[in-house]
Amino acid sequence: MGSLIAGGLIGASIIIGLTLSKSQQPVGQQLAQQRTASSEPTTTSSKTVPTLDSSREAPVEPQLTESPVSKQIPNPTSISPSLPKEPPVNKPLPEQAVRNYFTTLNQGKYQDAWNQLSPSFQKNKTLHPDGYVSYIDWWGTKVRQIEIDQVSLVEAGTERATVKAQLRYLLRNGNVVPSNLRVSLLWDAEHSRWVLADAQ
Repeated sequence: MGSLIAGGLIGASIIIGLTLSKSQQPVGQQLAQQRTASSEPTTTSSKTVPTLDSSREAPVEPQLTESPVSKQIPNPTSISPSLPKEPPVNKPLPEQAVRNYFTTLNQGKYQDAWNQLSPSFQKNKTLHPDGYVSYIDWWGTKVRQIEIDQVSLVEAGTERATVKAQLRYLLRNGNVVPSNLRVSLLWDAEHSRWVLADAQ
């Protein structure tokens, strides 16, 4: 009996040992395979072509936030500054300037009328050989009054204008001299007015 019990224990221990050794062998082999797989370079990943699978959701790309430095700052020279524009000058009518000139003469304001002539017209030796003295000699001593029959605009630009004037000179000796003048005017920007540049 004693030998049978001893034999049974020995047999049972052998069976248990074999079972334990078999269950541990695959785990060791798996660990060895994982180590060799991690040490070898993988070449299959570069050859795989991704396929579209409608059941999978498309990968969400990360949203790139634009940094303040990367924003384009506009060039100051390319921006047209909104500078205040000069207010437009309301120019008087050229024909009114001619009327005002002869009205000034009728009032006896010869110096004011002389100042309404352009410098080149004042220096016209044919009309004013002695300058202002010749001017006064005609308007102040020979002409009593100027009657303005009609003044009409012929042409006008931003700097020049032409006016046609029908006048009658009532002389101090009693004679009446009709005159049809073609008056050229220049814009005097400094004083914002029309000045007479020529009369024919």
